[in-house]
Amino acid sequence: VSDMSTLKSLGNSKFELKLTVPQKGWFYTAVPDPTQSLGKIVSVRNQTTGEDVDPQNFWQTRYTMQDGFDPVRNNRLHLVAYAGSPVSMTYVITFEPTPEKRLVVDSIRTVPADDQLAEKPIDQLTVYFNKPVDASSFTRADIELRYEGTKLNTEIPIAAKNDSTFTLNTSSLTKNGFYMLSVNTDSIRDREGFWGYEGQQVRW
Repeated sequence: VSDMSTLKSLGNSKFELKLTVPQKGWFYTAVPDPTQSLGKIVSVRNQTTGEDVDPQNFWQTRYTMQDGFDPVRNNRLHLVAYAGSPVSMTYVITFEPTPEKRLVVDSIRTVPADDQLAEKPIDQLTVYFNKPVDASSFTRADIELRYEGTKLNTEIPIAAKNDSTFTLNTSSLTKNGFYMLSVNTDSIRDREGFWGYEGQQVRW
């Protein structure tokens, strides 16, 4: 693990990462993702050696897992590299441009309030995004459905009402019990081509 690191903006979606490696060998460091996981990494260049870092040696994460609790949002940038000796190193990280307005799920409606029970099967859910969506990128793979805690692979047809509102046909979910449905935006793009930032979950 690197001894310490600092991250600063260079403008034009570029950031400078400086760190001190206390000993020879492979090292790992993680810093807050300055793009909040909205910007995909284009390249990481080692300014000290003049070489580009192998893409397999850096990655981004959005969540931290907690034992016994739901994951928490924690946007991080991770880097693994090799140092031939104790050294201070400088990297320049270039990201794709990020949107001014992040794509999120505003709401998922047609479910009872948290303190109420659904008295009959729910035939349809409506997903509202905060901005226009590339409809072809919103697929069944972006929906996670659980029944009594167990993940289900039931097909849920998706239909666009307009460019930011979609209906989910849940009429096949007729079994009595506790359902939980999540819409994840990691693989959904807006009309500008940017990935989504925040999804939403409903229970009934």
